[in-house]
Amino acid sequence: MDAVHNYVLRPIRRILQPVLPQDIVYDASHKYVRRRYLDLLDEHLSPEWVNRYLTDGSAMSNRLRLLTRTLDKEMFETRYPDSQFFYESYRQVFHFFKILIPHGFNLRTCGSILDFGCGSGRIIRLYRYMSGVRLVGADANPECIAYCREQVPGCEFHINDLEPPLAFAKGNDFDLIISLSVFTHIPLGQQIVWLQEMKRVLKPKGFLLCTVVGFSHIDAQLGAEGRTMIQEKGEITLGKDDPGVSLSTQVGGSNFDVFQRRDRVIEVFGGVLRLVDYIPSSRSPIGQDLLVLQKT
Repeated sequence: MDAVHNYVLRPIRRILQPVLPQDIVYDASHKYVRRRYLDLLDEHLSPEWVNRYLTDGSAMSNRLRLLTRTLDKEMFETRYPDSQFFYESYRQVFHFFKILIPHGFNLRTCGSILDFGCGSGRIIRLYRYMSGVRLVGADANPECIAYCREQVPGCEFHINDLEPPLAFAKGNDFDLIISLSVFTHIPLGQQIVWLQEMKRVLKPKGFLLCTVVGFSHIDAQLGAEGRTMIQEKGEITLGKDDPGVSLSTQVGGSNFDVFQRRDRVIEVFGGVLRLVDYIPSSRSPIGQDLLVLQKT
């Protein structure tokens, strides 16, 4: 199935996308990748534990898109149909499991998942297809949590402070933590304490899947000299008023955009949890570098 998708369907989609209306392309892509995801759950979980008849719910509002997923004004003004939102969400959650399973992640023994920095709930909502799993979303932005509580039933949602601990977690709580585009906005001095908090709330042998900024964002935000700057400095933090900062950060979605050289990422993240894999943005389903970490 993967070969058919990669070498037949994906090239066909690229050919048709400039010709067919955007809604038609993304609607078909959404339905296809949803089926792939449910088939994966059938295989690695079991059909009787898959809630196949759930509905997707509402796509995120433009306000949340501005706060959580906007690099610049041009990106925000580009039309973003609901079908694209769901296509991207299903594609990512499918590939996350495809990445985790070979490293020993067992869907059948997974009883709890935390989405740390859940935003619009676009990922945590798709874990609802797995019956019998505690699903928790946390975000520092009250707007995100208010939206999720209204639009994403079947999960619990909490507002977290900008510093640990997570008040709702006792310790050894979660089999899996997803944290996408979160550590890309955590000041460098706080990354280690939040990684230590992730370790505290993970169960033994539990996994953390998180992202850091890759070359595509470095090029887009820091310009032609960005890669040289990262190599020389090792770490760069942009505040709300700095040139190159993302529009989401400018409008208050976060306070910082954080860039790190790869050896610094390995040192910081691998110093707290076991670094199982480091996937560059060119091979990642989310457009950022993807880290697979495990509590030993």
